[in-house]
Amino acid sequence: MVNLVSAVFLAYFAKRLWDAGARWPAVWTGLVTAAGTTIAIAYDFFPFPFDDASRTFFYTAALATWGTQGFVYFLAYRVLHDHNVAAGTKTTQEAGATS
Repeated sequence: MVNLVSAVFLAYFAKRLWDAGARWPAVWTGLVTAAGTTIAIAYDFFPFPFDDASRTFFYTAALATWGTQGFVYFLAYRVLHDHNVAAGTKTTQEAGATS
């Protein structure tokens, strides 16, 4: 359930990247989000039949996917931040919002 909620947010994030003209980061964001969802579904419903009792193959694939997700999302957020700075978009702090 949490993965699906996260995937909805990341779809919105990928759309913002696409609209900002950052096509490749948007595509990569979509791909790694789909890979993460695949890992979550595999863990819950479709365990690898060839895996051992410790799920070595699954966790190797999962850690590689999660590491790639972190790297891609970091780069994508930087791209979107740079776009917002270039466009003159103010953050909530700069706009004077109080917490």
